[in-house]
Amino acid sequence: MLFTKNAVIALAAFNLVFYLIRASVAGDMLNGSLDGAMSIGENAATPILTQTTMIVTMIGGASMLVGFIHVYEWNNETRLVGTGISVIALMLAFLCMGYAFKVLAIGCNRHAQMAPTCTDSDNSLSEKTQFIAAGAIIQWVFHLLYVVVIYLTPVETEGVVGAIVEAKCDSSEAERCSARECF
Repeated sequence: MLFTKNAVIALAAFNLVFYLIRASVAGDMLNGSLDGAMSIGENAATPILTQTTMIVTMIGGASMLVGFIHVYEWNNETRLVGTGISVIALMLAFLCMGYAFKVLAIGCNRHAQMAPTCTDSDNSLSEKTQFIAAGAIIQWVFHLLYVVVIYLTPVETEGVVGAIVEAKCDSSEAERCSARECF
């Protein structure tokens, strides 16, 4: 057995907590910009990264909650649902990671068309901007690992198969069984 329930639980818990932390920081940044606060240590790509982070963290968090449901039910159907939703969240996280790379590549642009937003001489981004950018990259890696683990972790399906086999009708019960119940 390559992975176990414990691996699914650990990765789902880590990802959920990390999604909540990223959502809190991005929400604080978004709240500040909506209140008209001066954006210090940001660049032109930071607003789209912040908004995308808010969307990705909500969908990613929901996919982790589905992972906890899978651990509770522990059957093949919930495994496939959990994997499917997590792949959707992973693709959105991939988009967010692309914006994060762009934010880090641009850096703090002192010579921007609008007012410069850098405060120190080394052209560094704000700590919050750096956190959500680096967090997007780290989160994508751990979410990818979660998708692999939840997909490759085997579930016990013997009980379901046994129930189907026992549902076969024999000749003495043929009159009681409808055509749908008998094989």
